[in-house]
Amino acid sequence: MIRRRKLAKWLAVLVALHGVIACAGFVAPYDPVAQDRQHPYAPPSKLHFLDKQGRVHMRPFLYPLRMREGLFNQYEEDTARTIPLKFFVDGSRYKLLGLVPSRLHLFGVDDARVYLLGSDAMAAINLQGSSMAVRFRSWLVGSGPESHFSSASASVR
Repeated sequence: MIRRRKLAKWLAVLVALHGVIACAGFVAPYDPVAQDRQHPYAPPSKLHFLDKQGRVHMRPFLYPLRMREGLFNQYEEDTARTIPLKFFVDGSRYKLLGLVPSRLHLFGVDDARVYLLGSDAMAAINLQGSSMAVRFRSWLVGSGPESHFSSASASVR
């Protein structure tokens, strides 16, 4: 009985992960090829509920990042302004489950970028790239590479 419960929990986790992978465009706030050249090597954004005056906010927010003066890859939060995190926002186009065109994203902000995993040298936002890469790997591993390449190699012959 305990083994079945443990198996059911792991199965639920796997189903949830595959659901997130299948809906990667919805979970990621931006297009996977989007770049923000103003913020290369940006660190992950910190979500806050408590501002610098000590007030509690019911909605999570972030402070915009600004590059430190004279430094190329070090950032600091601009605490003069808060940017609320919004849920179910319009954004870049994608296809939900690879079929249904949509612009609805799980979260986003106005007039800034959310870097939940930071950005790289090209200022690509890592969360989007990660979610799309996981989707591709899952597609290859989940259904077996031979089924995807056998029809392509048959048409070449």
